[in-house]
Amino acid sequence: MTVSRLANMPAPLSNAQKDQIQQYLDDGHRPAAISALVGVTDWSVRKIRDNIATYGTHTRPKGGVKRGRPYKILPSAWDDIRTLVEQTPNIQLKEIQSFVSKQWGVRLSTAHISHTLKKMKISKRWLERVAAERAEERWERSREGHTIQDAAFPIASGTEPNQV
Repeated sequence: MTVSRLANMPAPLSNAQKDQIQQYLDDGHRPAAISALVGVTDWSVRKIRDNIATYGTHTRPKGGVKRGRPYKILPSAWDDIRTLVEQTPNIQLKEIQSFVSKQWGVRLSTAHISHTLKKMKISKRWLERVAAERAEERWERSREGHTIQDAAFPIASGTEPNQV
């Protein structure tokens, strides 16, 4: 003897039973009364009611429908963000955050942006941080022409800067 179901699991509801439950729900009967009339559990009636409210039918579609928190911006807007990242590969997450805020008036966290970029297969290496100037370049500029602010700090070579 093979057991295809767990020991105390009831048989699945037939489509006729589901249609009957849906009709009772449409007529305004309460789940407890419907479960007594049809001979099913109260939980089954509530589950069918939830399916009707969510999917429009008493049976959940195969593969399901995503039911989570709705998107703050449409997925089509992420195409604009992809274009932005491709045009300016050195853009930072904060700049993308500012772009989204100005463009659509939505505040997204940098973590959310980072996670979505990962789902879009955009590497964080594209979003590399570039220094405003290299330390050597800054040092060379400070040697060429000093300002009053620079005069307070001696140059690394040990010579005193020119006074302006």
